[in-house]
Amino acid sequence: MVLDVASNEELQQVLFLLLSMLLAQRTFRPLMEMKSLDSIISQLQIIAGSMPKPGEKKP
Repeated sequence: MVLDVASNEELQQVLFLLLSMLLAQRTFRPLMEMKSLDSIISQLQIIAGSMPKPGEKKP
């Protein structure tokens, strides 16, 4: 099961409300490591910076 939550508090609330989770053995892992995310953000910033701004003409 993959849960998309905004915070640890929201994760705890969702798990508490799922009664079947009381009987399940769980392992929690993030879907992406933070250092991987930093690299992706840097690449996207480079790409976005090279795009023309609205109303700007390409040379």
